[in-house]
Amino acid sequence: MVDDGKGKLVVTDSWSPEQTIGQAWRNTKVGFETVAFYHEDGVSMDQEFAWMAFNNYVQAAQILGRDAAYQSTAAALRDQLHTPSIGSWGQLQEWYNDKDVKTNTHRHLSHLVGLFPGDRISLGTTPELAAAARVSLAARGIGPTGWSAAWGANCWATLGDSQKAMAGLKNLLNPVPSSRDKIEMSGGGCVYPNLFDAHPPFQIDGNFGGAHAIIQMLMQSTLNTIDVLPAIPAEWPAGSFTGLRARGGFSLDFRWNAGKLTQLKVTSLAGGATTVRYAGLSKTLTLTKGETVMLDGSLKTF
Repeated sequence: MVDDGKGKLVVTDSWSPEQTIGQAWRNTKVGFETVAFYHEDGVSMDQEFAWMAFNNYVQAAQILGRDAAYQSTAAALRDQLHTPSIGSWGQLQEWYNDKDVKTNTHRHLSHLVGLFPGDRISLGTTPELAAAARVSLAARGIGPTGWSAAWGANCWATLGDSQKAMAGLKNLLNPVPSSRDKIEMSGGGCVYPNLFDAHPPFQIDGNFGGAHAIIQMLMQSTLNTIDVLPAIPAEWPAGSFTGLRARGGFSLDFRWNAGKLTQLKVTSLAGGATTVRYAGLSKTLTLTKGETVMLDGSLKTF
């Protein structure tokens, strides 16, 4: 990393996968034709990964109660990083400089890793960045491959948009036409008849990502918070879940009916505190290892 001349640290000579300025992969009869990808310092994906690395180290060291001196160094480096800016059309910039093409509908969402799978960007902590991520996500459209559809569904769920998350999940489960060559990745459909992610070659991240999108619609967590039913779609008016694990060492069982939480059981697996949030309500719990608490739809204990 180097100083960008403005006092911020940037990863050098980085890129955003399969992206160019005004160009993209072009499908030819002989396969993929390589075009000159654009490189520059401070590309958003690498900046987010650097932030995650430093932040995860700081959090782990704090939990373990070790490396106090280097914690401060890592935290200072994290805080000195350039982080993605909001661009001229309201988007979360993919590049250090504002040069995103609004009509780019490429399947990669690399500049959104700070939204998902990372958590630097969220509706609660960084609402302006979350709004910019929404603009970028909407511009990219629904992914044409299974893993891309799953990634998009997870992003929409993180943004609390249940219907767009559900649209992504439905797209992921859209079967490949029987007449299509099963090694082809374009032409419609994201799963084969056996529900394997359609892509040459088969890529399990589409299946794993789809499963996580369902979880992300039902529950989202950080080390300090648990959000219940943050993006429940109309297609799931009632249901239940058992044994769902949340960050911080908690196990959740819950039920909902008519789209609303009716019962929540929280069990601490390691002992600790968390704040449960649902529909604008919140309740902070401090539990010992193995302790269980029951909450109703108003987050009141019973």
